[in-house]
Amino acid sequence: MPGLLDLTLFIVVAVGLTMYEMFVSWPRIRAALVAGDQRARMHWYNVTLAGEWAIVGCVILRWLVTHRTWTDLGIARPTPWGFWVSLGATVGVGGLLGLQARGLARRNPDRRRALVPRLGAAGLLLPHTLEEYRWFMALSVTAGVCEELFYRGFIVWTARFWIGLWGGAALSVVLFGLAHAYQGRSGAIRATLMGGVFGLLALLAHSIVPGMVLHAIVDLGAGATGYVLLRAEPMSSAGS
Repeated sequence: MPGLLDLTLFIVVAVGLTMYEMFVSWPRIRAALVAGDQRARMHWYNVTLAGEWAIVGCVILRWLVTHRTWTDLGIARPTPWGFWVSLGATVGVGGLLGLQARGLARRNPDRRRALVPRLGAAGLLLPHTLEEYRWFMALSVTAGVCEELFYRGFIVWTARFWIGLWGGAALSVVLFGLAHAYQGRSGAIRATLMGGVFGLLALLAHSIVPGMVLHAIVDLGAGATGYVLLRAEPMSSAGS
């Protein structure tokens, strides 16, 4: 049964940090980037990396102190059926994203620049340089591990005591979408849909591990696509 500290962590992260990101942090970062301060992007990467691991650290510490089982968080071996479904989804999505990035890389610069507006608000945060791309890869893996553990693990475990497993899973999808609302309506909708996929996968596999992998693959693909469209370096430097 969740205790006061669990509920506090739930509210602080799922509500408090989401509101802070939407109304304080993101407007500042966006204003800095629009003004031409490219350091703001790396600052956001670093703060997000540190913040997400700090949150996961709190969850893990809570589990160690209370001697709860890791399966309560969904950290378990997926069911055979769930494993093959998740493997197929991961390979399929990863392959499609890879082909997309490769196809975009082959287009001439003018055609690539014409596609940049389609990135929306997320384009401000996607990598523009090779250094940013490398950090974004670390951020993508971090998001896959940390966000799945918090949203599909901790939030579902906490909420299921009051609204059941499927209710907790649905709530995690809504909160996950709201956590990305700073990216605008389209970003929030995409995050909600992907959250639904990750949540369903966790329920089918009885594990959040496949969702961690798929989540990381999706973010890595977004970073690769963004870098191809936005990079400020010559094509040859990307392979150096």
